[in-house]
Amino acid sequence: MNQLKQIIVSLLLLLSFSELEAQIETYAQGELNFLKLTNGLNIIIKNNTPSPTIEVSFHIRFGSIYEQDSFSGISNVLEHILSNKIQRHLSNSRNILNNKSCSFNSFVTTEQSVFKFRVSSSYVKNCFDLMVDSVYNSVIRDLELRYAIESIQEELSQASSVRQRMDSTMLRKLYRVEFDRLNVTGNPAKFKNFNQASLQKHKARYYKSDNTICSVNGSFQTQSIINDFTPSASRLFKGDYDPESITKIIDIKPMIYSTQLVFEDSMEDPEFQICWQFPGAYSNQKDGHKSYLLSSILNDKNNYIQVKAVKLKCKKLAFQYEANNFSSVLRVVIVPAKENLMATYNMVMSEMQRIDKLLINESMMNAGKVIFKKEFEAIKKTKDYPDWVARFWPYNDDNFFTSLADSIMNIKLNELQKFTHEYVNEGARVSALLINPSDRVSLKVDSQFVDLNDTIMNYVFTYKPNVTELEGDDNLLKQSKLLQWLKINTDIRVQINGCSDKGEFNKVSDDSVFAFIDSIPTFSKAMPDVIKKRNMRPETMRAMRIVKYLYENGIDADRLSGTSMYFTSSNRNEALANMKCTVTLEKLRDKVSLFEYHFGKKAE
Repeated sequence: MNQLKQIIVSLLLLLSFSELEAQIETYAQGELNFLKLTNGLNIIIKNNTPSPTIEVSFHIRFGSIYEQDSFSGISNVLEHILSNKIQRHLSNSRNILNNKSCSFNSFVTTEQSVFKFRVSSSYVKNCFDLMVDSVYNSVIRDLELRYAIESIQEELSQASSVRQRMDSTMLRKLYRVEFDRLNVTGNPAKFKNFNQASLQKHKARYYKSDNTICSVNGSFQTQSIINDFTPSASRLFKGDYDPESITKIIDIKPMIYSTQLVFEDSMEDPEFQICWQFPGAYSNQKDGHKSYLLSSILNDKNNYIQVKAVKLKCKKLAFQYEANNFSSVLRVVIVPAKENLMATYNMVMSEMQRIDKLLINESMMNAGKVIFKKEFEAIKKTKDYPDWVARFWPYNDDNFFTSLADSIMNIKLNELQKFTHEYVNEGARVSALLINPSDRVSLKVDSQFVDLNDTIMNYVFTYKPNVTELEGDDNLLKQSKLLQWLKINTDIRVQINGCSDKGEFNKVSDDSVFAFIDSIPTFSKAMPDVIKKRNMRPETMRAMRIVKYLYENGIDADRLSGTSMYFTSSNRNEALANMKCTVTLEKLRDKVSLFEYHFGKKAE
């Protein structure tokens, strides 16, 4: 009976192989050849000049962006398990494919799980067989799951560099609640939800032939790849999952505020980084094209921002468009001369706020197109070109990256100006300064670049009984940070909520506050009795003193308002807790989601 089963399986595989080989779809795009098998598997082939090794990469469309909240990090854990299976095979020197004949590494991005091999041409077939046996058709064991989770937790427990923490913090501020979906490591607190069944279920859904793009790079004959690969590919099957469905659940909302952070490290030169949230390169293709072009324009050494930076002795000014299919970031890296630390940062920020009017013109756009085309042609000649194509191939369209240069050539000036205004001028940002402690003190950084975070929304100013002026370093620092927050968030309105307790004085007076109220038409109309009586309750005075400070330091009156409340306490502790001011921050205008902005309706 067993022999009969083996014969039947062999015949079925032979039939599958024959059918697969007979119906392979082939086509070419420039330097690349494409194969599409009947089981949905796509293969990108690039023939390079003679090389002793061939690179074979498997791109499975499964990363953190595809995960449900309760399974945050499952793509990372699954990749660890499957990578360990491959490593165990390669560590056995008796196998044809081992650590001496093969170089292997794997990793997870927000959108893909990638497995890469470097071998001689005679071992390419073995790579395919190993992937089928150890990855696609393998079974997850409980012990493997426990080992993978322990390994990841050990990695997380090790001290990360300051730069890593800075980057992670910036992205967390930039994407807020969506950050976990863009965090490849995932949320370790959710690892307890993983078991053998859940891992196997996710693998069965995503690790399928029609959810995989394989790239092969090296010196070989295309037909030899077909001959080597199709027997293994015949053992892979389509899934019932449509990768295109990811577009129905991705809704990355724009930030509603800007913020800035300070990190200390032992380094010679201070460094600024500024990040803007940009649209996904594929989910919003037209704006993805504009993002690439804008980056080329900003990096042109002849543009006036770069020229100004040189005059300020800036050591580095680089603009990086970090693109993914469903979310992207425009990052600016500034390494200024110490004597021009804030002057350089303020210059870049000031110019970025008006680039749609001053930098984006016909001549700069044409120069940017030339720069991009040159860079793109250089990429096409590298061994990484097929991986770039696979990276920006989220489902059925393999054209995005291969046609990128042609698409950018067709961008019109008014389109780029509108895009820049929306995402840079009007877009919120996260700024960070990396500096050593001694420079932070000697350059008086904290008086010019205050470390701000979203705890400002929870600020509470505290008072002693019957005192309405802010006292104490903590209160004064909060007031200063609130001012800086409002200065970098010019479209945020603040309401100061003054509070007091019934046991305090009923009336307080201050001529300077009354003069301030009388000088602002909005306040004078709202508070005629206060101006006439020349006194007010302590909760109102507390709020108006902070409002007056903000106004006198540059915050427009139409962004300022106040409320007042007094409470009845039952004991001294409650009374002290009632002597306070809180803040309420509100955006002056509503921002719709990027999806709604670009497509005119909410995502379903």
